[in-house]
Amino acid sequence: MHYSMIIRTLFALAFAAASALYLAANDFQSAVDRFANQSMFRNASVGVCILDLDSGNVLAANAPHQSLITASTMKTVTSASALELLGKDFTFVTEVKAIGEIEDNHLKGNIVIVGHGDPTLGSRHFADMPNFVDSVVSVIRSLGIKRIEGSITFDESAYPFETFSDLWMAEDLAYDYGPGVHGINFADNLVRLSFDRSGAEATDFVFTPAVRNLEVVCHATIGDTQDMHRLLNIGPKPNILLYGSIKRSKKRYVSDFVNPNPAQLLCDSITAALNRAHIKVRHKHVQHAEPDTTLLMEYNSPRLEEIVASLLNRSDNMFTEAVLRAIAVNDGKEATAANGIAAIDSLWRAKGLDTKPLFQRDGSGLARNGRASAHFLTQMLRQAVADSTAIGVAMPSLMIKLGATGNIGNRIKKSPLSGKIASKSGSMSDVQCYVGYFPADKPKYSWAILVNNWHGTRAHLKDEIEALLLNLFTGVEAAESDTE
Repeated sequence: MHYSMIIRTLFALAFAAASALYLAANDFQSAVDRFANQSMFRNASVGVCILDLDSGNVLAANAPHQSLITASTMKTVTSASALELLGKDFTFVTEVKAIGEIEDNHLKGNIVIVGHGDPTLGSRHFADMPNFVDSVVSVIRSLGIKRIEGSITFDESAYPFETFSDLWMAEDLAYDYGPGVHGINFADNLVRLSFDRSGAEATDFVFTPAVRNLEVVCHATIGDTQDMHRLLNIGPKPNILLYGSIKRSKKRYVSDFVNPNPAQLLCDSITAALNRAHIKVRHKHVQHAEPDTTLLMEYNSPRLEEIVASLLNRSDNMFTEAVLRAIAVNDGKEATAANGIAAIDSLWRAKGLDTKPLFQRDGSGLARNGRASAHFLTQMLRQAVADSTAIGVAMPSLMIKLGATGNIGNRIKKSPLSGKIASKSGSMSDVQCYVGYFPADKPKYSWAILVNNWHGTRAHLKDEIEALLLNLFTGVEAAESDTE
């Protein structure tokens, strides 16, 4: 082929690609305009941004620079930052130490569990991991220890007593989505409460497993309706406060509540397991001037890649807050949310992103004053994909795929896009947000849809968001299929 013909061919291909991109952008903007101009958004804030990953150009937008409440889509910021800063193979480590002398088959001292914020100890979401309690019993047995003069105790000094963010709403703290993060987390920091509601008042409160020093204070009345609310009082004698109304029933009420002292539950669980193994724990006060310290075990969590996939798919607040604090420690700082947030801000600024639209107040998005713009989120997601080769894992692979999983997707499930849109959702009262990538396997676009304060039902809004995604990407998918 003649040189000039090659040039003309290359020019024609480039022109065709540019024309296709121009037409796609026009189609994208028309779809976004139709979505944003609905009457349900008359008093709403609607941020939308569709970003081309290759060029970084905005292909369509509505109020893309307005910082809006993100809810759990903030987890993508924390997750992507953690993979960049900690690496996909990072693990949390929990140490088990014997403090005191070991002789004549008994320990003249204590077993101490030293926590460094692992959110997965005893988690139902990592049931295939070695059981931590059984592992502790096994290592003690392997040393021939048959009696422990002291107790099973814990050390959470690596974590300050921050636990619950002071920016979280008080009514969130007792619910299963609101557990704080501790130096030692155990069994997802939850406990199951059941009680009898068949009589004139609630009775027979039972925690499973049994939790020491946690009480229920019930001001809720038994009646014909169910409108019970809960609060968690934290202190030397923590209690769960119930108020509102409880519907009378012969069936016991059963629900998961936050456990404010997971470290103590872990120690009690180890003590019980040792007793079952015929290793006596005597709970005597043992004092040494200079006690021997023996490291018995270091327990590693699942890799960060697995933790991020779990927290993004389940939208787990406690897991995300633990990851945020690990970022702070990695930065050489105290394990606080503020230090983790500062490290995240520095990371993205160093990569050339404008972080002024990012008002991060926690790791998980449970804080209602956490905000970001649709444009920032799509830029951050773009950078995460650009860095995926160096990191060794791509963010889209860790996110849910609409139509296959997720809380929207009935129409997508029946379309050619099923399983091809990677997404993370976020919701709280008057807030519904989605961010993600398309296509999920080889992303060409990052996208964000943030809606605050709309009129109408959440179900209707989700339907409209699903329709927007179909309008945006169905044509792209069809064009891709034609070229294959």
